[in-house]
Amino acid sequence: MSTILWDVFKHFLVVAVVFYLAFSSMDTQGYYMEKSLKSRFPTFQKINTLDKVWTWSYNELQKVLFGHPGSKLLDDQSYRVGAAAFKQFRSQKGHCRTDVATFPHCKIDFSLKKYESAKFGVGWRALSDSRINVTDLTIKDANTTDVPDTNINATFVNDTNINATDSRETNMTASVEIDNDINSTERERNRRQRDVSDDWDIGHGSVEKDDPSVARSMASAWVYTSGSSLPYSGQVDTYTDGAYMFGVGNDPRQSVLAMRHLQENGWLDDFTEAVLVEINAYNANTNLFAVITLLVEFVAGRGAKTSQGIHMFKLYSYVGTSGQLNIAFQRG
Repeated sequence: MSTILWDVFKHFLVVAVVFYLAFSSMDTQGYYMEKSLKSRFPTFQKINTLDKVWTWSYNELQKVLFGHPGSKLLDDQSYRVGAAAFKQFRSQKGHCRTDVATFPHCKIDFSLKKYESAKFGVGWRALSDSRINVTDLTIKDANTTDVPDTNINATFVNDTNINATDSRETNMTASVEIDNDINSTERERNRRQRDVSDDWDIGHGSVEKDDPSVARSMASAWVYTSGSSLPYSGQVDTYTDGAYMFGVGNDPRQSVLAMRHLQENGWLDDFTEAVLVEINAYNANTNLFAVITLLVEFVAGRGAKTSQGIHMFKLYSYVGTSGQLNIAFQRG
């Protein structure tokens, strides 16, 4: 009888240790932090088209990221860590010719093994030369206040000088030029930056007039960036950790102009399978970090399904007596 009782005791002891290890890493305050962060995106679930992604970004996302002038607060207590990032997952173009008809747009079904990962120019145009390097990017505001105009100046590393200008009728605002007069180029860039600072006002106080990180992010938005994390799971499909990425930056004025540039040049199009917005947050009162993932997946007919996830974790889990018990139980 004593042997049976001892075995039962050991069984319940093992179960108690397992439960302790499973729930000790969960902070009781994490629920309230997650609830507060989720409440910051009330209209996200209403996104159902490509255009509404941009509408939501200009309004709700901008308000959350830059709603507190001079601060990175997302809500009353959580601070934004780094810049928010857009990640786009694309499908590859397929063969549009069949024995019956020719289709204007066709694509290969997206999967973890078949997805777009090539480098493109602005507007998803194929690069004619693999030695293209984007070395300079300038944003300027147009005379109209509703839709700012954005220009990109890129330098091509070629044996000959190339001067090319896209037609305005195609609504492509990217221009490629090599200017032998460096001083003239510098004066033009400064003039454009002054136009942005003078004509475009978000109303969130003073911000930096030139954010090089946003310029680099705009250029890299058309280039696939491989990742080293786990895939993202949604309601429709599972997506690779690599994507076409765009960092929003820390300047509200520059971020709006950069998003305008991407919208006008068709960064989201028929080959977009999903768009993910990722935001990192930290709450000093609870010592908890949070990774906010806002995923929009596009299905046949270009409808959209949204999913929102917040992953809470501690950066330092082994602190104090409870941390020492965790180490002892895990090693045992």
